[in-house]
Amino acid sequence: MREVEDAHDGSSSARDDTAAASDAGATTANERARVRVVVRVRREAHGDGRAVRAEVGGVRVLERSSRTRTGGREESFVAFRGACAGSGTTQRAFFDVSGTKALLEKTLDGYSSAVFAYGQTGSGKTYTMLGGRDRATREDVEENDDEEDEESDEGVIARSLRFLFDACEKRNASDDRAMTVVTLTYYEIYKEKIIDLLTNEESSCALRVRWRKQEGFHVPNLTSHECASAEEALDLVHLGAARRQVRAHNLNASSSRSHAVLTVHVDRHFNVGGDDDGAAGNDSVRCVRGKMTFVDLAGSERLKLSGSEDIATRETSLINKSLFALGKVIATLAEESRDARTASAHVPYRDSKLTKLLMDSLGGRSMSLMIACVTASERHVEETIRTLQYAARVTSIVNAPELHHEYTSSSDVEPEFGRDRELEELRRANQALRRRVSELLSNARVDDHCHPRTASPRAHDVQQCVTNHTSDVVHRVERVETLLRKYAEENRRLERENRALRARREIADIERVHALDDAERLRIRVDDLQRAFFTV
Repeated sequence: MREVEDAHDGSSSARDDTAAASDAGATTANERARVRVVVRVRREAHGDGRAVRAEVGGVRVLERSSRTRTGGREESFVAFRGACAGSGTTQRAFFDVSGTKALLEKTLDGYSSAVFAYGQTGSGKTYTMLGGRDRATREDVEENDDEEDEESDEGVIARSLRFLFDACEKRNASDDRAMTVVTLTYYEIYKEKIIDLLTNEESSCALRVRWRKQEGFHVPNLTSHECASAEEALDLVHLGAARRQVRAHNLNASSSRSHAVLTVHVDRHFNVGGDDDGAAGNDSVRCVRGKMTFVDLAGSERLKLSGSEDIATRETSLINKSLFALGKVIATLAEESRDARTASAHVPYRDSKLTKLLMDSLGGRSMSLMIACVTASERHVEETIRTLQYAARVTSIVNAPELHHEYTSSSDVEPEFGRDRELEELRRANQALRRRVSELLSNARVDDHCHPRTASPRAHDVQQCVTNHTSDVVHRVERVETLLRKYAEENRRLERENRALRARREIADIERVHALDDAERLRIRVDDLQRAFFTV
């Protein structure tokens, strides 16, 4: 039942966007396993922005039909109670209060986390996730005085990557035994096909969703890139974003036509030695594997309003179909949380590729954050209410986060880590020597200019000595690089063999399931025949 309140209440008129946004950062111990939801209201560029507004503790929607019933007096109801950010909230402020930082810290601790943006087309999902750089148009970019440079316009993904690498650096500085490896994958679900966004456009092809007990639903054979810095990771994000399917229609000049999924894997290795309980040996290595997934969902839309035609009509149909499947999953999980008797109800994760891949984030083993994007436009108030209803249901979904870590012998840890560290040390030494050579040669030229008779032999000796040392270091670096290439090729060969073995095993599992089904059908048929025979 709607809770109708006076829109002109004094406390409401005194609302301020920053205060509304700050509520998004509050968490309690009881919410740790629940899917967290933050609503963000997009500012309308054409001044039609009176239908929705963020308040401290909720989102208020103007009830349009109440105008005629009350003789012009406007009434409103709170459509969502929880964390929200008004249209004046900057990108930086939204990231700070959304709760994303807490998820990133948990990712470094070895948990799986997920952030996904949901809402109507044109409500600012991609801008919230990626920022203005990766948008073909900037209609959804707020013109705030605080956001003039490119970095301040960055979205949740870019800020998360910078925060993640900074946090890794701080943790590694406090523990010199730790080593961190960050890798990225990026793909889109376009017309129910999965396409790798980090391969060449000509060679990219549809991939399949697979199931494994330990990983759940996942996409094997994706291009995976190891990143040494946030800038390197952001270059990959921009590359993938530029390859996404985008199309213009009446509601959005740059509408994403696919669901995009960016996954950041963080593997941290610690030399822990022997534990008091004897769980690990003297050369034990603790491996902590965290994962952060960012999902930019395509927006729901109505063909009547969007005016999509031809190919866009098919795209819209498939987008709405996958979002409808997502809605069924959310509704089932929400019903389970309200009524314990429905806990065994079937959750339709398998209805679409999107719901399969979001299984871990909704009712699974991840810590999750949903960003519900809505527009303040009066024209789209029905879609806004629908989005807020979804958001309210999601708040009741409970996940069961699991820590992903294991102990192994240091001899079993991939040798590339040690070679990478040695190579990096050699490169740093080489750079230091080159700088020293430049300084000595510069000083020698100055001395030669002042004392031409005595300086040249000294400069020659210094140059010869340092050059010989540098050549030796360069030779060692080249030797290590050759070994790295050799081991990398061997690893690729083993990975191909492993993929082939996994494929054969999956086929065997499928055939076994089919055989069991056939046997069960035959058993039922035999039972039916026996009953019919003895009955006669």
